[in-house]
Amino acid sequence: MARKAADKAYQKEVGETPPENPDEPDVEWRQALLWGAATGVLVGVARVVGRRAGREVIHRAPRTPV
Repeated sequence: MARKAADKAYQKEVGETPPENPDEPDVEWRQALLWGAATGVLVGVARVVGRRAGREVIHRAPRTPV
C-alpha cells in the first residue's frame, strides 16, 4: 500500500513514473534521491499509523484473566 502511494505521489509531483530501480546507472541522481525521499517518508508514515492502530486495537480488546 505504501509503495503504491509513493508511486502516485512521485508521479504527481515530478511528472514522471518512478524509477524501477534507483541503483541503475541510467537513473539520474535527482530521480534516485527524490524517489528515496518519497518512499522513506511514506513508509515511515505507514509504520507510525500501523503501530498506533495496533496499539489502539490491543487497548480496546477485552481483557481476560490468565
